[in-house]
This record gives sequence, C-alpha cells and structure tokens, in this order.
Amino acid sequence: GNSDNHLHSLCHGVITLSRLTLDFGAARRRLQVQKLRGVDFIAGFHDFVIRRGGLDIFPRLVAAEHEIEYSNECRGEKVTVYQFDERIDTLLARAEAMGLNLRACIDKGQLVVRQIDPAEISPGEFAANVIKEVQQRSIKILMIDSLSGYVAAMPQEQ
Repeated sequence: GNSDNHLHSLCHGVITLSRLTLDFGAARRRLQVQKLRGVDFIAGFHDFVIRRGGLDIFPRLVAAEHEIEYSNECRGEKVTVYQFDERIDTLLARAEAMGLNLRACIDKGQLVVRQIDPAEISPGEFAANVIKEVQQRSIKILMIDSLSGYVAAMPQEQ
C-alpha cells in the first residue's frame, strides 16, 4: 500500500522474490526487479533456484537481443538436441531406420542429445541451459523436440 510506495521512493533498488506452487511439477521461484536506479535491467520475471552457496538466476530471454545468421550447412557443425517427448534411444533408432547414423556424430562430439524432464526444470533454467550450451560448445544448430511437449507440461505457464 502507501508504506510500500514510500519505501520505493527511498530505495535505490527493489527486487521482489516469489515462490509459485504449480499444479504439476516442482515449485517455481522467480524474481522481478521493480526498480534499480541508474541501471538498465530486463523487466519481467526471471526464474531462479536456491543452491548451496547462493542463487542461480536465469534471466528472461528477449528474442530481439539474440540475432544469429542462419546456415543450412550442417556437416561438421556442432549440434545439440533437447528431447522432451521421446527417449534418446527412440530418436537414435528412428534416425537409423531412415539411414542417419547419429551415433557416429555423437561419438565424434559433433552431436549432443540431452533428455529433459519438463516437470523438473523451469522455463528460465531451461533457457539458461540453452545459452550455456551455445556459449560453451559453440553450437551452430539447436533443436528442441518438441517445444509443444514442453509447453504442455506447464499448463500454468500458457
């Protein structure tokens, strides 16, 4: 109320921490920067987790800030696939049935396939993992199978 407004006028920064109990999956924590004088910050909610030693904060992605040139040449490029719907063995078996030897690409280190359980990871943590993967492995192609499976597992996020 009024006391909050008075406090906001006195402070240089105000950050709100909240915890959401979802119908499905783990509880989700997020923060929102209400005000931070003299600092350009990304408005909106940012997911975070509490870990030994502090907080891991996963900044909200803004699509306009991540412009990457597209290349349809994939031979020799590093690729990461995030699997939500199928098990990795199923993906590899189906690819093999189509004549694609993905196991050889995995063995060479060109392809990484990561199994994701959407009930165990928040959207912000997933986005942070994707950014980390791009930065650490310098991947050129990223595939999500499938985004609709991920979104369906989070009905309260829609």
